Amino acid sequence: MSTESAEHIRSETYAVIQAMAREDPGEMRGDLSLVEQLGFDSLRLIELAIAAEQHFGLPPVDLENAVTVATVEDVVQLVAGLREVNR
Repeated sequence: MSTESAEHIRSETYAVIQAMAREDPGEMRGDLSLVEQLGFDSLRLIELAIAAEQHFGLPPVDLENAVTVATVEDVVQLVAGLREVNR
């Protein structure tokens, strides 16, 4: 993946997460916890997965991948990986 496309995926993913976060983190960073720092609950995490699928045109996120997502960076890596597989 090129640096430009990686940065594009990162910034777009940050925007989707920030729009859905219940807590305002100020500056969005990869190390932020979705649950503890951004206020996502289990339903909101499902909604985030659906929003990412729709925003990026991704296939549905499977449970095996979904349960490993805890931070903003985890979401970025999941989106990037699914985009690579979907090409």
